[in-house]
Amino acid sequence: MNINFRDFIINFLMGGGLIAGCGLVSQVYSSSLSGMLYSSIPLGLIYLYLFILFKNGRKESEKYALFSIIGGIIWVLIAVLLYYFNHLSVPLNILLSMIIYSILLFTTFYFFNNKINKS
Repeated sequence: MNINFRDFIINFLMGGGLIAGCGLVSQVYSSSLSGMLYSSIPLGLIYLYLFILFKNGRKESEKYALFSIIGGIIWVLIAVLLYYFNHLSVPLNILLSMIIYSILLFTTFYFFNNKINKS
C-alpha cells in the first residue's frame, strides 16, 4: 500500500472543512439546521466516492457506495439512540449509544465484509 501524504492533507482539509462549516452553522444559525445539513449534504460521500473511483477503480468504489448505505443506516440508528437516551446524563447517553453502535457496526461490517470478499 502506497501512502501519499498529499492525499492525506487534501482529505483532511475536505473532511475538516465540512465539519467546521456545519459547526459554524450551528453557532450562527441553529443546531437543528447544522444537524440536518451535516447528515444530508453528500459532499463528503461524493468526494470519497470519486477519490476511491480514480485511485482504486469501479469495483472498490462500488464497495464504498454499498458500505456507505449500510453505514448511513447505522448512522441514523446512533442519532436515534442519542435522541432516545437524551434524558440520561451526557456520559451515560454517549456510553450506551456508543456501545450499542459499536456492536452493530462491527457485527454488520463483519457480516457484509465476509459476504463481499467471498464473491
